[in-house]
Amino acid sequence: MTQTEYYSHYRYKRCLKVNNNGTSNIDKIPTEILREIFSILYNDGINTDRAETLEDLYSCMFVNKYWSVNAAPILWSNIIPSPGAITTFMAFFKEEERKEL
Repeated sequence: MTQTEYYSHYRYKRCLKVNNNGTSNIDKIPTEILREIFSILYNDGINTDRAETLEDLYSCMFVNKYWSVNAAPILWSNIIPSPGAITTFMAFFKEEERKEL
């Protein structure tokens, strides 16, 4: 390997190291744009497979703290509990209170 080839190889490896050091631009996306992306993802899921969309949004919460803070409000915005959860919730009410519901 010539000195020029070595130098080019060294620069290439250094460039890769700088560009692949664990940081990326995903945490630099403006909040408004990130929330809009998550909203579009959520709204598309209403028309297709809701469970899969919620899983995708849930996965977004584990990318980093910034994404988690922006995905959580959308996930909590429209909770649809399972029938078992409703039964458990209703068990905490007194009989009179259940009749009022």
